[in-house]
Amino acid sequence: VQTCALPSSVIDILGMTALLQTKPLEEIAERFAEPFYGLDGGTYLAGLLPFNSEQLERMGYRRMAEILSVVISDTILLVRRPDWEITSMFSRASKTNGDAATNAAIAEAEAVFWLAQYVCKIIKVNSLYGIRLRSAISFGDCIVSIGGRPACLGKPTVEASGWEKQQRWIGGMLTPSAIAALRRGAEAAKQLNGANFQPKYLNFLVQYPIPLKPGCEALSEPQIALNWISGLIPGAMMWKANIPTEEDDAPEDVRRKVANTISFAKHCEKKDLYTTIDWNIA
Repeated sequence: VQTCALPSSVIDILGMTALLQTKPLEEIAERFAEPFYGLDGGTYLAGLLPFNSEQLERMGYRRMAEILSVVISDTILLVRRPDWEITSMFSRASKTNGDAATNAAIAEAEAVFWLAQYVCKIIKVNSLYGIRLRSAISFGDCIVSIGGRPACLGKPTVEASGWEKQQRWIGGMLTPSAIAALRRGAEAAKQLNGANFQPKYLNFLVQYPIPLKPGCEALSEPQIALNWISGLIPGAMMWKANIPTEEDDAPEDVRRKVANTISFAKHCEKKDLYTTIDWNIA
């Protein structure tokens, strides 16, 4: 059994229960075949370099951990192990290397960051097919291998699943544990680069009040959403996200989710390439 501290994501299709009650299984399978189940299909590979991690390493680039996925029914589970190298996007500017704990904190924050980018891509690609997804990303200790076989078992998966179900929109969020990992990375980066250093994140992470269902536990600040609308997503920049339109005859819950998504899309229309997170907000 192999255990690792890493980010984990749960992605669900919205409205699948209604589809199963009204559509033949063959039709559902055909509709979701590539965008949801085919994460290694042509749509996801478009615009990316035709090299694997080992080939890129031989060319002189730093190897990055791969994202592992498991698809069960209408749910995708994703995990990404941290890159355990000294260098990172936050520590390259430093004149001195940090200690192991500092660099581990930065690597774990980066793992959250890169998994968020990949989840944004999945949500955006599926939107082009009219498939509405919702996701949450958490962080913590997971069993990643049992008997040499990949696994994804731990509290982060439970936390991500819980918060995924509490959101009232099409989109995704970082759970409190993922935000804590990102915060630890920001603090570690300050140790390497000075107290005034402010990490900048590509714009697929944005501060935004997450719309939650009534009676849900309140989120602490800062709240961080996944910008699948206009975020810098390699391989998906050529496509415009398909924002749902309001449907007067839809159930109230669906209308609320669509309205919240439209509001978020307007918020993301003119986002700068880089964004900062206000870690001092209470």
